[in-house]
Amino acid sequence: AGTAVFRVDNRVFAGGANSLLEHGDRFLADQAHAAYMTVSVPTVRLDDVCADAGVDHVDLLKLDVEGAELLALRGAAGLLGASAIDVIDTEVRSLPDYDGQPLLEDLLGHLGGFGYRLFNLYGDAEAPTGQLLWANAVLLSEPFRAELTDHLGQAATRF
Repeated sequence: AGTAVFRVDNRVFAGGANSLLEHGDRFLADQAHAAYMTVSVPTVRLDDVCADAGVDHVDLLKLDVEGAELLALRGAAGLLGASAIDVIDTEVRSLPDYDGQPLLEDLLGHLGGFGYRLFNLYGDAEAPTGQLLWANAVLLSEPFRAELTDHLGQAATRF
């Protein structure tokens, strides 16, 4: 909670480059024409937003915050620790585009510490070599996996 520097790109329809993190050399090499301005923005923790709104359970949390996913998840430690989020759908990257950005394995490790496990990847992008660049990862809490198994049966879920 507090304030952060937000980098906003100069192209109207290029929101995918706006980030709380500095753009890395690999990213900038592909975006030589881009320019970024910085603005100070207020930040809030997901735990605080939910507490203030009286929300104690989240069915689905969708994150696509251009490299700042781990920052957002650290602000949800209370919800994660209580397994109060059933499904997390988050963008993940396998190569860093931003300085200090967590990669796929970092996010899986962090969420695994709270009992969340990878369910699936979708919407992936690959380099011409076949290298995974990014995808969306869906992770399920342990209680939600158990609920699905009870509802659908072990043969259907195969968790």
